Amino acid sequence: MSNDKNFASLYQNLMTKKTLSNIFLENQTVFLSCDFNVPLTFLNGEYVVNDDTRIKASFETIDYLLEKNAKIVIFSHLGRIKSESDKKKNSLWAVYKYFEKNTNYNISFFPLHKGKEFENQIKNLKSKEILLLENTRYLDLENEQESKNNPELAKYWASLCDVFVGNSFGLSHRKHCSNYGIPTFQKNNCLGFLMEKELFALEKITSNPKKPYYVLMGGAKVSDKIKIINNLIEKVDKLLIGGKMAYTFIYSLGFEVGKSGHEEDQVEYCKNLLKTHLDKIILPIDFKVIDDFRDDKPKIVSYKEIPSDHMGLDIGPLTIKLFENNLSDAQTIAINGPVGVFEFENFSLGTKEVFSYVSEMKNCFTFVGGGDSAFACNKFNLQDKMSFISTGGGASLQYLEGKTLPGVDIICEK
Repeated sequence: MSNDKNFASLYQNLMTKKTLSNIFLENQTVFLSCDFNVPLTFLNGEYVVNDDTRIKASFETIDYLLEKNAKIVIFSHLGRIKSESDKKKNSLWAVYKYFEKNTNYNISFFPLHKGKEFENQIKNLKSKEILLLENTRYLDLENEQESKNNPELAKYWASLCDVFVGNSFGLSHRKHCSNYGIPTFQKNNCLGFLMEKELFALEKITSNPKKPYYVLMGGAKVSDKIKIINNLIEKVDKLLIGGKMAYTFIYSLGFEVGKSGHEEDQVEYCKNLLKTHLDKIILPIDFKVIDDFRDDKPKIVSYKEIPSDHMGLDIGPLTIKLFENNLSDAQTIAINGPVGVFEFENFSLGTKEVFSYVSEMKNCFTFVGGGDSAFACNKFNLQDKMSFISTGGGASLQYLEGKTLPGVDIICEK
């Protein structure tokens, strides 16, 4: 099958890519690409980090570079920069303050990305020192130099470092200047530890997963997940579907879904998928519904009896048991998307109960992909109980679709 070839190819590439153990680092100037695209909260007059998962995921690589007496310059983006007004709310100053407060790193912050002053900052770095640069997407206000991988900027940055380390998995599906452009011209490059871990975890759920292998899929749209479903349906033993996308499947069976909403242009796809893989697909059998999108006490109804003036915002208790029973003998489970509006207290139980059940399973590799799923794990304090929680939503999705990742492809062979 074509998807097997794609997965095998990327895994084979990973096995031959340079890693940190292949690089001389002593007193070298290392440009380290990280994914510090983290949520911020405005608190007491300043922006502060709201979720430090991605920051903590970089510590292992940073610590190793410091042990090897490297000089580290960190590149990252945060949010989208479309105008000058976007800068303040997307500044990496908040991440710098996080490092200052929570680590013992000898770290400083610099707001520029080019010019004599910038060059002097890098030139004057000493071993075991870290320089965190401002959000690289600030340069998008200059003809999108970062996001469109400006070759002159990439050459310039590459000329200022001895080593490039790619560790921004969350950006690896993009060709940005800071994660793709620099290693295009700086051939002394390698993968960081986070990138290695992410790719090995993805390989475990794509190349030769231990059986039985089940996928729990949620989220809003069937159309967003079609390529993943098509790529995994022959490989998985069961596909459990929750979240808003479940209503399109229920509708395709001939039942009304009220104000829950469905994708009309995906109804035929859902019908065909159910027809050809009825033995594998598990759909909800009851829902928690309410008359408007709000956090209030719901009704519980059968999937056949959703009122026309109500919308489903969570799976019901029978479905929780159904999902748990179907997951009980798994050796591999991949989660991609919550099964309800878990941000609302009255509609959080489905996601909380099913995710908690998965987190307690013994001798089972549990992979969590996608930002909402990771956020749900953090909310319910399950982050340390899952085998692996991916830091990259879009990158994980692209890999699961069977596509390679530019940020990995560009790294040199051993």
